[in-house]
Amino acid sequence: MARFNFYRADDYSRVGLERVYEYFDRMHDIASEGHLREFTNFTPAELVEYLHEICFTLDETIREIEAHETNYTLAAKEESNHATR
Repeated sequence: MARFNFYRADDYSRVGLERVYEYFDRMHDIASEGHLREFTNFTPAELVEYLHEICFTLDETIREIEAHETNYTLAAKEESNHATR
């Protein structure tokens, strides 16, 4: 199996975030197939701990975006109101 390549760690564009998603989706596929040890030097426990840290950071980032980006919050509320009508 070919290894996935990151291109830029600072690419927050749609394309950049799609690459990050693809990276983790591929990791999921590899783990589902039982081949994760072939692709990482982490122990399973280390990798799970690291993934929990990533999830925590993502949750915090979402909270910060929602707290600081009033346009996002207002747009989400408006979209929700239109969907319930």
